[in-house]
Order: sequence, then structure tokens, then C-alpha cells
Amino acid sequence: MTRTPSVEPSEAVEPAAIVREFWARMQARDWEGLGALLAEDLVVEWPVSAERIEGRADFVSVNAEYPRAGRSR
Repeated sequence: MTRTPSVEPSEAVEPAAIVREFWARMQARDWEGLGALLAEDLVVEWPVSAERIEGRADFVSVNAEYPRAGRSR
């Protein structure tokens, strides 16, 4: 499902608005829209599982392929 972004990364926006939009896109499973919010060279570290995700495409892919059990939050 693709939707029109309500926050463009190039706009000067409050950080809280970006966070809300991030979770809205995660919940909607709007992977293209989620990717538009992220830096291409994004690095995410999940210390509990010792996972390190490098790059926007890999982060989006991990989330898109993860089984969905309920709400994302």
C-alpha cells in the first residue's frame, strides 16, 4: 500500500512529527513511504539480539518481511 507522504524529509519539521510519521508508515506497512523518511546510510543496532542493520534498503526489507502479529509500537 502506497500513500502520499504527509511529511517530506526535505522540509524543516519538528522531530516529533517525523517520529509520528515513521510509526504511521510502519503501521500502514507503507514500505516505500517509510524508506523516504530514512537516510540511505542508516545504521540500526539492536543490542539485545546483537543485530546490526546497515542501509535504508535493508532496514525496510527486514521490516517488510517480518511476520506481523499486531500493532507496531
